[in-house]
Amino acid sequence: MKIFCQYHELLKVADLLLKQWPNNPNIHSEHSIQRQATVMLLNGVRQPIVISNLSHKITKGHKRLKAAELNQWTEFPVQYQDYENEDREKADVAADNATSQESSLNLSVVNSWIADLDPTFDIEAFGIPNFALDVSDFAEPTLKKNPQDKDASLQTCPSCGVLIETNR
Repeated sequence: MKIFCQYHELLKVADLLLKQWPNNPNIHSEHSIQRQATVMLLNGVRQPIVISNLSHKITKGHKRLKAAELNQWTEFPVQYQDYENEDREKADVAADNATSQESSLNLSVVNSWIADLDPTFDIEAFGIPNFALDVSDFAEPTLKKNPQDKDASLQTCPSCGVLIETNR
């Protein structure tokens, strides 16, 4: 596990499982948890799990916890936060997911980044379900013969490095 966020300490995942918010209103599909696990493997941990100093329960990061468990990690970074009362604590639990549901992702912007990515970059790191490059946003790449191939019909795309079979 690579950690790229500030945190107070590392806690055992087994202990964190006991600190889950009871009746958490935020529901995550197995597919969403799997995507989160993949993103954390590829990009590292960028957000800690948040634990309330008031209730000693997780207020943010239940999906990250499930993804850590799926990745078979034994520890995860946590941050402790103070809440003025139980009402504010509950509000933060719900708001953690409610506010993110109102945003959307502009895929044309993401597509515009693709041409500049290293050819070995794993597109799964974006965490976008069913993401596919929209090639209509780019000029037709000029193909060149792959010197390792004896067959002249196989060429390498200079933009993405993919071998492409071409008609002669």
